Amino acid sequence: MILPRNTRHTAQDARGLPRRERGEQRFWSITYSQIAEWTGLKLSSVRTYGARRLFDPHDIDGTLKWVNERRQRLGLPLIGQLTTTEE
Repeated sequence: MILPRNTRHTAQDARGLPRRERGEQRFWSITYSQIAEWTGLKLSSVRTYGARRLFDPHDIDGTLKWVNERRQRLGLPLIGQLTTTEE
């Protein structure tokens, strides 16, 4: 396979996502248990919603958006956003 100059080809994993290069670090990791805790759902429900693609468990922005939508409906503070406090 011939690639144009200045183009880097990266291998993909089984999900089609680019593999991490040697030395790359993961800066975040969210587990289904944490999502269940944040949303007040059972672990099995969170896994089911992830499998149904109601949120993308591999995308932090989409996951937090889904979690915050659920928290907002319940009247809970949002995750990842500052809240104002009275002094």
